[in-house]
Amino acid sequence: MSKEKKAILMHRQDMVAVMLEPVTSGESVQIFYDRSLVVELLAKQDIDIYHKIAVTAIPAQGTVLKYGEVIGRAERAIESGEHVHTENLKGVTLSNEN
Repeated sequence: MSKEKKAILMHRQDMVAVMLEPVTSGESVQIFYDRSLVVELLAKQDIDIYHKIAVTAIPAQGTVLKYGEVIGRAERAIESGEHVHTENLKGVTLSNEN
């Protein structure tokens, strides 16, 4: 019997969680926020420790939130449980207009 892997949300609105241990494709991942289980999902790919896993489906060109802030745009549609990394996430530059 395999043990569920764990990941944490940094902010309640985040679309990605941070893996607290490496996970292999097909393994179960429990996502926590403020010590409470938010959702359990299956990893769609191998994901290294401290890398991002999609908690929800993200449409192509959709904004991606981490820490409650925009960290980039999806280069393609990203399914829940997928690794979110440079292959499917493009950083955005936000202007600081005063």
